[in-house]
Amino acid sequence: MELNGYSRLYDMPPRCLQGLSASSDPDNVLHPLPRKWRLGCTCGATGATLHGYPLGHLNPLYPQNRTLLSPVDYECISCRRRVEILDTDIHGVASEGVRLEGRPGDIGCTAYRGEGPKTPFGCPVCGETQMSNVIAIFHYNDLGLADLLDEYPNIHLENMFSHVNFTGTCSRCGHLCEILDISTS
Repeated sequence: MELNGYSRLYDMPPRCLQGLSASSDPDNVLHPLPRKWRLGCTCGATGATLHGYPLGHLNPLYPQNRTLLSPVDYECISCRRRVEILDTDIHGVASEGVRLEGRPGDIGCTAYRGEGPKTPFGCPVCGETQMSNVIAIFHYNDLGLADLLDEYPNIHLENMFSHVNFTGTCSRCGHLCEILDISTS
């Protein structure tokens, strides 16, 4: 059966996660928005190192901030497979809006965007780069979703997220880490 409209929003992870195994977090049953997805590799492993661009390296106002900016890669700690999972120039509500308007060459919404070699995210407590229990939390501006469905009946609402957070648990010290916190609108 083909999913559409709100059923896609609730049942399908966003397109940016298509290279991973993404399972719906149990909290989604009680609180349908925001949508939470537990991330894992297609090999079955759930531990990962996330690579991106630390905000503190790109913005001198936040020199100690380790949270990552886009684009971000997920590297499995078991099979070492590495896949890009978030690029705000092509993922999120602003970028999807550009696509819907027929301007796919335009960039999305990012004020800061990394370039060059990516850096592994490190736990702010102990520096460990391997994370377990990585969860992606996608926030949606519910006020405009019904209008989008009216105008574009075949739209994939799951890709229209306005904000995204990734968290993970440090494999060494158990600290719950905020890995990224990005607005895509």
